[in-house]
Amino acid sequence: MSSADMVLHSGKICTVDRHFRFCEAVAVKDGWIIDVGRNTDIKSHIGYHTQVIDLGGKLTLPGIQDGHTHAAFAGLYWREDFIDTYRMSTASQVLAALKSAAEKTGPGEWILGGGLHRATYEGRPLDCRHLDTVTPDNPVMLFVNGLHCVLLNSKGKACCGLDRDTSAPEPENSFIERDDADEPTGFLAEYEALARVGRRGYLCTPVELETCILRSQHILNRYGITSHNDIVGPGGDYLFCGAWGRRVLEAYARLWQAGKLTARCAINVLTGLNGAQSYEAIIGGLDQLELPEFTDRTRLQAKAVKVFGDKDWHRPQEAKTGRFGSCTFPGATEKEQIENYTSTIVELHRRGWQIGVHMTGGKGVDVAIAAFLEAQRLYPGKNLRHFLIHGDELNETNVLDCVRNGIMLQGQAIAPYGFMEELVDALSTQHSHEMFDYNSYLKAGMVVAQGSDAPSMSANWLLGLQFMLTRTTQRGNAFRPDLICGIEDGIRMYTINGAYQNHMEDISGSIEKNKLADFAVLAEDIFHLPPHQIGQTPIAMTICGGKVVYQSQ
Repeated sequence: MSSADMVLHSGKICTVDRHFRFCEAVAVKDGWIIDVGRNTDIKSHIGYHTQVIDLGGKLTLPGIQDGHTHAAFAGLYWREDFIDTYRMSTASQVLAALKSAAEKTGPGEWILGGGLHRATYEGRPLDCRHLDTVTPDNPVMLFVNGLHCVLLNSKGKACCGLDRDTSAPEPENSFIERDDADEPTGFLAEYEALARVGRRGYLCTPVELETCILRSQHILNRYGITSHNDIVGPGGDYLFCGAWGRRVLEAYARLWQAGKLTARCAINVLTGLNGAQSYEAIIGGLDQLELPEFTDRTRLQAKAVKVFGDKDWHRPQEAKTGRFGSCTFPGATEKEQIENYTSTIVELHRRGWQIGVHMTGGKGVDVAIAAFLEAQRLYPGKNLRHFLIHGDELNETNVLDCVRNGIMLQGQAIAPYGFMEELVDALSTQHSHEMFDYNSYLKAGMVVAQGSDAPSMSANWLLGLQFMLTRTTQRGNAFRPDLICGIEDGIRMYTINGAYQNHMEDISGSIEKNKLADFAVLAEDIFHLPPHQIGQTPIAMTICGGKVVYQSQ
């Protein structure tokens, strides 16, 4: 018997196999698991050159899978000089942070920030004129929390070519805000508007993009994450400083070839040209797509297309008056919008692409599922595992349709943990308190994976797990605690179900022989912690492909 490269022993190793068994030790060779079992069973794999890790009884899980991130952009967001305004509750705090940044930044250099909650200042919403008072010599671009809007100061507008003569984008939900004098205020919403100014704004260089990816993966590793998705492609070339664009694909390929990636990545390709969501833009972008050759699917793959379908498109009977949301697809009527959207889904399905569609509101969820069913009716027999992203307002009918037709949910339990109060407030029905009922979805047979949507939300998956086990938000409010999940199901959503979403469950997502050697070692045993404390659990060590990629001090 040849010796292992690595042996982990004396741990509480949660295999997440079909029986959810625990073992003491695991042996690794060439990045793959070659044996699991008791300490005495695995001892024989130890040789002279074997790296032996004593887990000291610590709980070890399969490497965590974050099925929904904007990882390259997160790497820009987590840059030291990037201004994170997420926890700033007043406009004065935002302006103070910008003033401080301007004092450290050379004239004419961009100041970037994100996480903005657009507060009022001097009686009106924060706009370019307010930013100008503290950043007269620097262009400023602040991304609004949620990653659908941006705010520029006047120098930023000038750099981006945004003035009163700039034409309005289409569709109507993508807009450039203007004041009473018809001058742009610097606030833009949705991707067609953002792409219009982004092509002349700050764009990351190829080297910067590589640095962003590596920075992001190192931070994800600190949370025990060994596999993540990213959403990039031709549709994002001018979105978020180019960190959503096709050059990110090339950066991933270079890093993979150089052996520098510390986590696995499944790319959901954004193809809608210039940020547009329509049949013409998405299929046109797909026709232009030239993917790098990813020959090792265990490290890097691109087999899914990301579609943005709605902006909180609620069912009329559930929405508060005037807060119905919208579809992102074009059309003079809702019927035409749905037809354009459905045609897009059918064509992507026909071409054999897995589809992940952003739908938050109940009306959007209904339309998305109906389109998936139509695609499967017209072109049956494809095991593509299409998935809803977010799917906040799933109802029982939606869930049953998904179960019968193999449609998954890519959820973000970190979202209700952070702002369930606002999500409930958008609806008029008691159903709002039942949102994110992952326990019922799983019991019905639906496959649910989890992600963070980082950097829009925290990459700390344990906070999402904590919400699922308590139904309690960060403000301490409980919403239908009778709908909590069990911890085993919660862990499955962050491990084996994430692998299933990426068609990787045969080689990833659990600790079993002949699977990839990805592990997350926790500093505390979350099976014995009070559920409300789980989110604060530190990660002691992260191993990806049999290599230690993070270790706490």
